[in-house]
Amino acid sequence: AMERGAPGRRYFLGAHNASYREVMALAAAWSGRRPPAFAAPAALLWAAGRLARPLVRRSPARFAGLDEYVLAGMREARHRTDARARRELGVPVTPLAESVDRALKWFSERGYLR
Repeated sequence: AMERGAPGRRYFLGAHNASYREVMALAAAWSGRRPPAFAAPAALLWAAGRLARPLVRRSPARFAGLDEYVLAGMREARHRTDARARRELGVPVTPLAESVDRALKWFSERGYLR
């Protein structure tokens, strides 16, 4: 984006509009574990976000996934397009399973996953 992008432009780099459930199923398959059996109820996510506020404030990077706004966003269907990134930056479309595999390997190699 720094080399080919227009100043001030935003580029969405994800080519797939997948639900959290679909992505979690891929992550579970990668790790050899079962995917979550059901989606967490909205009230539970809301409560978890509220309870996690002190943790998020203390260490935002470590507990980013517990931020109440992140948890609220997990319940929303969001549809975006990467057309601008493909068109203006030449970003290739990578299959979702391959992207999840590469991301999880990266996190694993750096000790973020056990």
